[in-house]
Amino acid sequence: MAVSKKTMFSLRVSFFTLSIIYSVYAPRIPELKDRLHVSVPTLGVIFMITGLAGALTSKLVARIITWLTSRRSILFAIPVAFLGSLIVGNTFRVPFFIAGLIMMSFSGFLINTAINTQSNNLRATTGDNQLNNLSAISNLGALFAMVLGSIFLKVFTTTQYIVGLEIIACAIYLLTYHNLIPTDVIGGKGEKAKSKFPWFKRDRDIIQFWIIVVALFASTTAEFSVSDWGAILSRDSYAVKAPLYLIPFIVFQSGVVLSRFLTTKLSEKYGEVAYVRYSAIAASIIWGSSIQILAHTKQTHQVLTIIILIVGFFAAGCGVGPVWPTMLTSAAKSHYPTPAVYARLFAAVSLAFVFGPGIIGYVSKVTSLSNSLMIPVVALFIVGIFARKSLEHQA
Repeated sequence: MAVSKKTMFSLRVSFFTLSIIYSVYAPRIPELKDRLHVSVPTLGVIFMITGLAGALTSKLVARIITWLTSRRSILFAIPVAFLGSLIVGNTFRVPFFIAGLIMMSFSGFLINTAINTQSNNLRATTGDNQLNNLSAISNLGALFAMVLGSIFLKVFTTTQYIVGLEIIACAIYLLTYHNLIPTDVIGGKGEKAKSKFPWFKRDRDIIQFWIIVVALFASTTAEFSVSDWGAILSRDSYAVKAPLYLIPFIVFQSGVVLSRFLTTKLSEKYGEVAYVRYSAIAASIIWGSSIQILAHTKQTHQVLTIIILIVGFFAAGCGVGPVWPTMLTSAAKSHYPTPAVYARLFAAVSLAFVFGPGIIGYVSKVTSLSNSLMIPVVALFIVGIFARKSLEHQA
């Protein structure tokens, strides 16, 4: 069964816009930090609270999608996302900033679950797994937001940039959501599809679910540490001036995009497990080496500093890239309903927002931000270790 060109176009646009929703404020984190007059550890605690709120909404997200369908759920998320951006973009007070981030996190979580359910609808109805390419397109959205933030760093204020880009993202969803697949293929097989999806149970599906959670948790810790700390690291630790301090995030996302577009081809050539495993392990070694080289040398030559940053963070992106789509595809083969699996998976993985930023912020206070970023480097290495078990597809 084929889907229309309009549906495929809307799916691609939805994935592209998702990362704009998620990372609209990322280019302005240094300015937001200064505006709120908070330290790096305090900013880490703020990100922890945001991640914890996302984890607690998983059941609500699953129910909204079951009740409204994944297509209509996007309409529910849009006003929440817009209101959150208004608060984040305008507030000078930490409590309101946290409230705005929670709203943006919840809406992004809901849209993320909805459009990945749409991707599963496509795979189930046509047999065409487009998740690798769609995930790459999603990171193109994040890259677009960061490049745009870099270009207009001196043109628009933080408020104008965040609110303006969020308006554009919400408008895009309003214009394209109606072309998405109207009926969800819930997924799941046999009696498990009818039962509640438990967090803990001696069940092959549940055991593999938690193995995937560990791998995705580690991958997400690596990915969002770059979003949250990359610009601050290059600005405050390595004295890279604006807008060049955005380079770590830009090259990281470029690596993610390239590796995801190549995932299908390279997985067929070398095997999915081998590709994910060795790219993650190699990337963690190169990334960690680049951070340590810069941490133990004087950054008197900024061009050389930037080159080392580019090599390290591009390698990190290449290692992180294939993890999410391959493991999400594996999770969808569970005997439990796909929307429930995805909602729980995203909730569990969102705990990376809780522990990752907070631990990195705390360790940076005790030592330095350069040393604390070795945590996501080790996390990426762990992804390689868990690759085989997490990608064992159920029968």
